[in-house]
Amino acid sequence: MNIEDNLNEKTSGMLENLKAQGYYVELEVNRKYTPQLKGAWGMVPVYKIVSQNDEPNPAAFTHELLHVYLFTQGFVDGEKVYREVFRENHLLSPGWIREINNTLAHFKMVHLFIKLDFAKEQFFKGTPLDEWKHLRKFLLQIQPRTRDTIQQFVTAHATLRLLKDFFAIDTSEGEAHLAQVDTTLFGICDEVIDRWIAVTDADNLRWYLNLRDRLQALLTDQ
Repeated sequence: MNIEDNLNEKTSGMLENLKAQGYYVELEVNRKYTPQLKGAWGMVPVYKIVSQNDEPNPAAFTHELLHVYLFTQGFVDGEKVYREVFRENHLLSPGWIREINNTLAHFKMVHLFIKLDFAKEQFFKGTPLDEWKHLRKFLLQIQPRTRDTIQQFVTAHATLRLLKDFFAIDTSEGEAHLAQVDTTLFGICDEVIDRWIAVTDADNLRWYLNLRDRLQALLTDQ
């Protein structure tokens, strides 16, 4: 499979613009691929988009290409977020930051995905409703506040809002459960996500700094 098999006119232009800025994108078929596999890096950044098979999938390729594009717009990776925001306080672990960061990126990607001539129903591997069914099972297991469950809570809430605000999924059951588990934390999560939706940039580091301050104040008041 060649990278050209996954491009349309608009995504081809996006790829060329990324290359012009020094972002070289590769496509590799790796049948042993797992989500934990990291991209290759050198003196010039190389972002490796990985597929589990050699069948072209323009929607999946474009989804990953938009993740790369966000780095040109000020979005930073989870390792930098942990190092600069959470390494000293351990409020969020590196693993959970990667989960949340992926979801945060999706908030900024959906409208671009549609502008590139894809339907929003193609955004995920499955359907948005499939995502909701998976999330529902996860969030209904979340228990009252501890440092560990705060991470689960923030992750679940962000995904819930993504599905509600961008894919018109009825997530009222999940919202009610999270609000019942911790009303104060639910309010904090709503406020920081509202702000993330409202801003036009992709400065996720600033978002995490705001979240850190709110969580520290919450735990101090316990």
